[in-house]
Amino acid sequence: MRNLTPRFLIFGLKEQILFARRLSVYLSAGIPILEALSLLRDSARSKSSLYILQSLVSSVSEGSSLSSALGQFPRVVRPLTIAMIEVGEETGTLPRSLAQLAVVLKKQTSLQRRLISALIYPAIIVCSTLAISAFLSLYAFPKIIPLFRGFDSALPLSTRTLIFVSDAIASHGWVFLLVLPFIGGGAWYLHKKPQVRLFLDTSILGIPLLRTLVRTYLLTHLSRTLSTLLHSGSGIIRALELSEAVCGNRVFGLKLTTAKGQVLSGERLSTSLADSERCFPVLFTQMIEAGERTGTLPSALTLLSEYYEEEFDAVCARLATLIEPVLMILMGILVGFIALAIITPVYQITQDLHG
Repeated sequence: MRNLTPRFLIFGLKEQILFARRLSVYLSAGIPILEALSLLRDSARSKSSLYILQSLVSSVSEGSSLSSALGQFPRVVRPLTIAMIEVGEETGTLPRSLAQLAVVLKKQTSLQRRLISALIYPAIIVCSTLAISAFLSLYAFPKIIPLFRGFDSALPLSTRTLIFVSDAIASHGWVFLLVLPFIGGGAWYLHKKPQVRLFLDTSILGIPLLRTLVRTYLLTHLSRTLSTLLHSGSGIIRALELSEAVCGNRVFGLKLTTAKGQVLSGERLSTSLADSERCFPVLFTQMIEAGERTGTLPSALTLLSEYYEEEFDAVCARLATLIEPVLMILMGILVGFIALAIITPVYQITQDLHG
């Protein structure tokens, strides 16, 4: 075991999907769990997968449950994965729980991929704009600064601003490069703080262009997680706890914590969520209320996840349509400012020479 230990333990979503799907097939075919895990271990392709599966085989052979064995790897195995396997073990429906888990993880992967795709184009535009601006400011502009310094007339404000920035970077750029790793490390450390995460998540939900996108993504993820857990036989309190752990947004997480406490006090889930319309729109709470009244809450949550997934795709398309002209305008202003700072004094020098 010691020689199998990988330097960096990685067990990604794709590997967890394959693990759940194949283990479900083996168990459904009547293969004992220890033998099924051994088969998965023997076909492992990465060192991390081999290490994790060998650990699972060892723990299960010693009498541990599969969910407890997976609980040894909280950094790489999602809480939802452990919870659904635990529910399957408790209810005697482990193969079905694993099959449902594979479907849910696959849909989460697809949803995350679409979210990244919606944000990657604006990121490319911003990075391209900054790269062009840096090239003009740090490479092209310094070559003609001596010409401007010998210019008798007053330089335009844009040129003087660009000279100041260029000189500052040339003189103190090395300081910034030295400090940059500390800034990145500090930002990463602060990001782990609950208060900072709460501030950032609240700020994101306050940005008009991102608010609808992020909220729709979270509602899709939340309704699907709750639906899957309830369909698997989990209680509503346990389902809320796990949804809070995997939702990925502190604002939503706190709302779910409050709702869990109110449900424990005897209130309905729909009533508990109705006070948080900023996070949970009226349609969301009304569908949950209908599901509670008719005893079909898991099915109602499934319908909500499908509705919000379609809405998420529509929001992504609208966001791309709206943000493209905005980014183009900002890119034009920035690059235009730099070009103006370079061209204007050259034009003035040419005019003076001809005069």
